[in-house]
Amino acid sequence: MITLNYLIARTELSVAAAVSLFTVIGFILGLLFAVLWKLVKVLKFKSTKGTV
Repeated sequence: MITLNYLIARTELSVAAAVSLFTVIGFILGLLFAVLWKLVKVLKFKSTKGTV
């Protein structure tokens, strides 16, 4: 068991649960970053396409 201290809370989790939790959080953040990156590239392409 490990104790995780947040800004407003504290919880105790097993090591396996903590690793799983942080893996899921990392996957979601990576997916969000990839989608935003793609959206920015599409918007830049559309803005440059209209000026040519």
